[in-house]
Amino acid sequence: MTGFSRFTKQWASTGSTLPATDTQSAAGFAYLGETPPSVELFNSMFQNLDDKDNWLYGQIAAVLAVAGITPADASPTQLRSAINFLITAQVNVEAASRASAFDYLNGVVNTKQANLGYTPVQQGTGAGQSTNAVKLGWNSTALLATIDNYALGRIWTDSLWRGSFGVNGYEVLPSGKIEQWGYYYPAGGASSQVGITFPLTFPTACDNVILTLNNSTTAIGGVAVYAQSQSGFAIGQNFSGGQSAPLGVFWRAIGR
Repeated sequence: MTGFSRFTKQWASTGSTLPATDTQSAAGFAYLGETPPSVELFNSMFQNLDDKDNWLYGQIAAVLAVAGITPADASPTQLRSAINFLITAQVNVEAASRASAFDYLNGVVNTKQANLGYTPVQQGTGAGQSTNAVKLGWNSTALLATIDNYALGRIWTDSLWRGSFGVNGYEVLPSGKIEQWGYYYPAGGASSQVGITFPLTFPTACDNVILTLNNSTTAIGGVAVYAQSQSGFAIGQNFSGGQSAPLGVFWRAIGR
């Protein structure tokens, strides 16, 4: 292409110029009237055209340079090739960015449980289970459970159990009910009355006491409960039929 080598160069770069004003340029040569244009004016005109061409050439050359292409007058498709290169590069960058983001997020997901420091319990999704929110919490004395906004109350655990097993003992049940039991063999005569102290004082009330004679003979005996309270009761015995020694008594008390 004739003049290709002149890109980036300027007409009359070493000559004299006489730039026209914006008003004169808008009027064209008419502002000269019958006076012919001067060499200096022509030099300015061509410099102005070169400046515009060089600005465009600089923009194009910068795009070619990014694609690693050197401008050449015999290659009319260089700009198209450079643009295709930049589009492909951008697509690759975006794909790499997406892959990197995916790898990052995948890494975050894969480390979430490890970062927790414990193994979580999956909520719902089990056989016959709904998607209701299951909430557990501590109220300073017991573990409580709530389904959505429905309070289930305390979850019974070993730490809440209280009891003592043996011949004489007691057990506190989850409902708040307390059962106590024992055995007493009086040292008195055939008829006697003796006080029994519960292993655990009922906090609210003793509702019922049941007595059973440990009778392995044919003697007839009777027992009764006296002075029932939260802390104990009294056993009254009375025997007949030649029974001279008292009989043992099993007792069971229920309260709260």
